[in-house]
Amino acid sequence: MATVYHFLRGDDSLRLAHDGAVLITGEGADTVVQRFDSGAAARAHLERVLQQRVRSGYRIMTSEMATEPGQHELAEVAEFVTWDEAEARLTVTFKTDARGLCDKIVACAAAKSPLSLRIACDPSSPGPAFAQAVAATTLPSVRRFVFDTHFQTLDRQRSNSIGDLTDLLAGLPALEQAFLSGELMLRPCTHTSVRDLFLLGDPLMPSTLSALGRCTFPSLERLGLALQYEQGGSDRQAVKAIHGVEAEVLGAVHVAGVADITAFLTALLAKPLSTGWSLLHVNGTITDEDGLLGFLESHAVSLRRLETLALPLCDYLSSEADERARALVPGLVDCEERTDPFLPATYEAW
Repeated sequence: MATVYHFLRGDDSLRLAHDGAVLITGEGADTVVQRFDSGAAARAHLERVLQQRVRSGYRIMTSEMATEPGQHELAEVAEFVTWDEAEARLTVTFKTDARGLCDKIVACAAAKSPLSLRIACDPSSPGPAFAQAVAATTLPSVRRFVFDTHFQTLDRQRSNSIGDLTDLLAGLPALEQAFLSGELMLRPCTHTSVRDLFLLGDPLMPSTLSALGRCTFPSLERLGLALQYEQGGSDRQAVKAIHGVEAEVLGAVHVAGVADITAFLTALLAKPLSTGWSLLHVNGTITDEDGLLGFLESHAVSLRRLETLALPLCDYLSSEADERARALVPGLVDCEERTDPFLPATYEAW
């Protein structure tokens, strides 16, 4: 049970809660959390506060508040963590360097059992401590995971790190959907439940793509790879990763930041497309419209098996070439005709 103190003086009021070694002053966005070495130290500080408020003319009322599951853990990291009970979503924002608190943040997540876990860097980054803490604790409730700062460009998130994704995946055994951006590291691994996997980097490191090509994701249905925006991309490594990853139910592949789309598609179709693929979305640069038209003509039979092939037609093709391309592949559309899968809209409902 936490003891709640209400300080009242005319129209002025203040709320303070004492729970063990923690004092929580205020509510909502104005909450201030103080952590002490012991319950006795917190109580001694509280006594001084009570005396000061009484001398200042405040009337003090007390009440008892049952501590909900995870409430104490949440209080310890309240300046970094928000909990949405209705959505069962825990959001962590690294406003300052909190790498030393990653164990407590993960303990809070374990206590609250969220379905959705989101991590943002504003501007600090947790680094490897977070993935290590998740792997050591395990969060079996988490179905959706986001590591992205939605109000920052991918360029500004380039050095944000959450640690090795293999450690993270090991600690999220029931994970189904993941959207991750920044400096992403990966080792070859197997994960049986992940269905949607989006990896965004500037650039997405060749070592990460290489590891992806040696991963096994038997439930993976949708794969998204944003290779680069400002930095040089890794077209060849991305093709190898897509060819290599074991994902027998994969049906939709999204790739952005491709330096040469015609060369990328030529390499991708050097092996027959999986019969399960229905959507291929490739954004980037078309260096030669005649080259692309030649490719579409020579691979039209294979490409017609897709329900949708999305390419940046209007940005690079003349109207005549655009019309010719769509005639060759009836499922061909412009990328602008579809929602960009690498924007926060992809995970808004997660």
